[in-house]
Amino acid sequence: MKELQNLKSLEDFLQRLGAAAGESETNRNLADYFATHYLEIPFMTAGEVAAEAKVSQASVSRFCMSLGFHGYSDLLRELQKLVREDITAPKRLRYATRGNQDDYEEILANEQLNIAGLREVAEQDAFRRLADKLATAPRVVLLSARMSATLLPYMTYVLNKMRDGVEEVLPHTPAWNSLPLRDPAGTQIVTIAFPRYPNILLSHVERLHDAGFSIAAVTDRVVSPVTQFADPVITVPVTTSSIFDVYGAPIVLLNLLLLETAKRIPGIEERLNRVETLEQGEHIYWNF
Repeated sequence: MKELQNLKSLEDFLQRLGAAAGESETNRNLADYFATHYLEIPFMTAGEVAAEAKVSQASVSRFCMSLGFHGYSDLLRELQKLVREDITAPKRLRYATRGNQDDYEEILANEQLNIAGLREVAEQDAFRRLADKLATAPRVVLLSARMSATLLPYMTYVLNKMRDGVEEVLPHTPAWNSLPLRDPAGTQIVTIAFPRYPNILLSHVERLHDAGFSIAAVTDRVVSPVTQFADPVITVPVTTSSIFDVYGAPIVLLNLLLLETAKRIPGIEERLNRVETLEQGEHIYWNF
């Protein structure tokens, strides 16, 4: 299969549209539609694009292949990455709530593709290195802000069952302000940063990096602004074709990462047994 040609920038996308436009009248129509509606297309099915551009759905697929993609779904994923920062919540609400059941199918199909790609992510050296750090660092600080921070409680809850010395730190808390005063030698920072990247998080990560802290990151792409301050970096795509980004693939990735971390913690079975005994003694969970 021909290698997928990832989009590098909006300029790259527009140049490809211009090159493909000269191949036929159908391509000219599609190139004009894509250039004018590239912010809306991440929320549209191939059939909807075909109807709006007044061409066949097969023509849309062939056009996407002429741009360097395997088909419409591949172009959609690349375009979502490209325009994610420009699509505000009000714009998403307007584009994503058209009342069409195909909208749901598009979101589910994108998320299935994202999850299917996690096998490759989990086989990367960065994935194994981060699992090592989560298992062995004296202290682990999980750092994030705004919507990206909604993933922290899950990771914090599981890690605290597996080991000691795990802390979740968010903006506007005493720990956030005092974090740069800690000893960098014994602290591993792990930040989660997805679009729209919060400036308060990026500036704090930069300060911690300059102070000598070891920082690892989970983000959505290699050009994410947090990557310049972090090593290792794990990238996982998120689906944009809804009112807010879909974190299905990131949560699955975190589960795989925590599983890999557990394999590296000596005595993990004994600790989990102790946790279970404690919870049963305190009647934490409802029983039949």
